[in-house]
Amino acid sequence: MKKEDYFSSLEKLFADKTKFKRLQKDPTLTRLSTLRNYINTLLKRGETNEEQMKETKPTAAQIGRAHGLPKIHKSYTDIPISSVRL
Repeated sequence: MKKEDYFSSLEKLFADKTKFKRLQKDPTLTRLSTLRNYINTLLKRGETNEEQMKETKPTAAQIGRAHGLPKIHKSYTDIPISSVRL
């Protein structure tokens, strides 16, 4: 698959508003903070112990990435596939 065809197919895929929406800000850090607070609450209530807290408490987070891999088992009518290796 040509690089230009690959990028145009990804742009077409991400333009679909029924599957994707553009976020104004990254919710990753907010969700990480909420999860940490919940785990601390469980510790304070005695529903978990220090060891379990250390095992489950997240230390870092990154925003998700999209990887659009072409599916060679599907037929593409709008994307020319130049060569397929198995």
